Amino acid sequence: MFEDKLFDAFKAFILPYGINLFLSLITISFILFVRFIFLKTIRSTKANKDIHWEKKSYYLSSFLMAVMIFIIWLPHLTTFFTLFSIIGTGLVIVLKEVLLNIAGWFYIIIRRPFEVGNRITLKEFNGDVIDIRMIEFSMIEVTEMNSGGQSTGRIIRIPNAMLFLNPLINASKDFSLCWNEIKVKVTKNSNWEKASKLLELLSNEHLEHIYKSDTRLTHAEKKYSIKYNKIEPKVYVSFSDETIHLTLRHLSEPKKMRDISDHLWRVILERFNNEKDIDLI
Repeated sequence: MFEDKLFDAFKAFILPYGINLFLSLITISFILFVRFIFLKTIRSTKANKDIHWEKKSYYLSSFLMAVMIFIIWLPHLTTFFTLFSIIGTGLVIVLKEVLLNIAGWFYIIIRRPFEVGNRITLKEFNGDVIDIRMIEFSMIEVTEMNSGGQSTGRIIRIPNAMLFLNPLINASKDFSLCWNEIKVKVTKNSNWEKASKLLELLSNEHLEHIYKSDTRLTHAEKKYSIKYNKIEPKVYVSFSDETIHLTLRHLSEPKKMRDISDHLWRVILERFNNEKDIDLI
């Protein structure tokens, strides 16, 4: 009895649509074969192997397969519409997270909140984006800015759907300069005015000079109306807990902050060590 039902199902579905299934398999195999030959040719002819070719060919081949299969099955779409609607409802429930990740991928491709190479923060994760795929994107983890912002060497894979649920911080796409602060503490009996002037002098000597005409600033101003009236390094003074706090605030690219802070601290310590009326804490 079971064999008869199986045979009836075979006749009802496989036989009428066998040619379409065969053509679909041939189409998919041919497109994948062409992509394989294309990538092999690119890798053998380019001295600098560009990984973007693999990603571009993946998107193009996926698009071509979808179009060709749609054309092959177009005459039978009305037959499958009811069946697909029932199955589709179940799939939406079962594969909700997968579909959200795919929707997140479309959001990344169309809206472009970040690109490969950008330094971003999403929830508690910080890193430089190294890959974007349909379900997830990957980034090299970096420590928090106040801990140096340097790579840990670990790769984080984050589902695309997280973009719909959490704020995204991009430190290097549209506005590639961030404010960095170096805090210097001196005793209350120190000559803080002299220390403040020394910090300003050292910042002018050792920091990158950024002007209002810098493209990194003008681009953000045109796109988001972000405009700073003062972009020069500045020293702010505050007092608490019997300590004078000198805060040097300056613009810098996020990926350079650790090296800049290291270099500046070295010259600060060397210079302040020669001043008898300034005592660091």
